[in-house]
Parts: sequence; structure tokens; C-alpha cells
Amino acid sequence: MPGITTDTDTSGGALTASQTTVYANGNLVIVHNDVVAGHGDSPHLPQNIIAGSAKIFIGGIAVCNEGDGNTVCGHTATGRGDVAAGNVADAVAIAMGFSSLNITEADAIDILQGRDAEVAQGLDPDTSEALEYGDGGISSARRSNTSSTTGVSGAQDANAVSDVPSPQPSNENGQYIYWLPHTDSRVKPQVVSNLETVSQAVGYQLQVTSGYRSPAYNASVDGAKASQHMLQNAVDIIQTGLTTAQRQQFIQAAVDAGFTAIGIYNTFTHLDIRGGALRAWGPNGSWTSLSNYSWAVSALEAKGYNYPG
Repeated sequence: MPGITTDTDTSGGALTASQTTVYANGNLVIVHNDVVAGHGDSPHLPQNIIAGSAKIFIGGIAVCNEGDGNTVCGHTATGRGDVAAGNVADAVAIAMGFSSLNITEADAIDILQGRDAEVAQGLDPDTSEALEYGDGGISSARRSNTSSTTGVSGAQDANAVSDVPSPQPSNENGQYIYWLPHTDSRVKPQVVSNLETVSQAVGYQLQVTSGYRSPAYNASVDGAKASQHMLQNAVDIIQTGLTTAQRQQFIQAAVDAGFTAIGIYNTFTHLDIRGGALRAWGPNGSWTSLSNYSWAVSALEAKGYNYPG
């Protein structure tokens, strides 16, 4: 199977990547129409590479693979044999900064399409969570409660994988918030204050299944490349056993309390305080999967969310 072409490969001449966000093993991935340097007299003058990929895209532009080339001189591109061009899960891994992912092709395509939709809206897909599963702290979470990157099942202990300590102090369990044993509670005071406000509004204690994540821990639990959890800005709250009406009430209480980003999942809700216009997404990390949660869209729109769907 042909490999992904990167800026260390050639197509007769050296290749220059036009995109600057997606890497394969540390090298920028080449996409359709990237420049091929001149490598001799005509017809080997500077030209553009032609992509043949039909499944893998970055920002809506097809990724180049080993064997793709150009119509001018006929040279074809080399590629990385350790990153398969035909494996859509590999494309997601490349885009999200993982070495590999154990997810279905359907999930992978859903995530890639969602990432493109986020980019089209001027949003950064690396700040929303496309592979969340509650850090393994919810037995009914998706993918059998198993990390797609490490293959480890069950609750992942944040304190055991903490390469960069949080500058925030630990928070204790109390009337309004319960931090599950595997979580790291060292989030910003504003997050805690907001959660207490939400708890009082909805009338029950909130159970946190993910708080602060060090970079190493974030990677081990399938976290986004620029996850707000690493900035002490985010928490995931267990939502099992709640009615649709209760989840709608929770969403609206969260917005009222000051949370500005909300991720909707089957068994939990992600909340963070990144600031800016209210942002929301579903399980693929994009607003595109919110179509499966019309009740959440209604609750969000009532609080000013501009749903693109």
C-alpha cells in the first residue's frame, strides 16, 4: 500500500508543503497542488504535484501519496511506507498527532469530515475533542471504554501519568463537586466556581471524570492536540441516568455559569472556559455530529449558540 507523501519526499524535485498543521512522523504532509522544485531543464522546471487521494483530506484538499505525480514531467512522488495512504484511521492519527489509532473507518471518515467542517467555519479542530471517552472513568463510554491510542481499558489514572504538574492547587470533594479517584482536580478556580454554580442550579452534585491533563496523560487518553484540559480550563461531567430535559437544563446552566465551550457525548458533557463566542461539538469533535442531538442544539440555541447546521 502506498505511503503518505511528506516534505522530506521528492517528486523529481524537492516538495514544499503549503499547509502547516498536519504532520506524519514529524514531517509536514504534502497536499494537492503543492510546489515541486525545479530539477533540470524543461520539462523539469518548477511545477505542482497532482494528488490522487479520494479519502484523505486536509482542510478539504486531497493528501498526496506515493506514486502521485505531475502532468508536466511525469516524475512521481515518494512516500512514507510506515504511514499507509489508504488507511483512513492513519489519516486521523496524522491529523491529530498520534502514531496510530484503533478506530473504525466509519468513525475515521466522520472525524475527518468534521475537522474539515470546523476549518470551514474558521475554527481550530485541534481544540475540540474527537476521541473523548471520559478518560476511562465511565463504564458505558464509547469504544468499550478503551483508549484508541494505548489500548488500555478502564479508568486511566491522571496522577500516575503526569509529566507536567499543574500550577493550580488540588480541589477537594464537596457538596457540589465530586472528583472521581482517577482524575487530577488541579483546574483553575474559575472552573470550580462555575461548576459550583451549575450544581446549585441543577440541584445535584456533579461527578468529574476528567480534569487537568498533563501532555503525556492527554495523549494516553486520546486528547485533542491543543486540549483545553492541558490548560486547566476544562472538565468532563458524567451525565448517565439523566433525562433529555435534565441534560438540556445542565447545558443552559453551564452557559449561564460562564462556560464557553460544550462538547456533547452520550455519557458525559465536556465544559471549558476558553472564552470567545459559544462553541459546541458532538462526539466527532465537530458541530456536524450535533445533528444527532437535536435536544442539545435547542438548548444551546436558546443561549445564543449559532448552530451552522
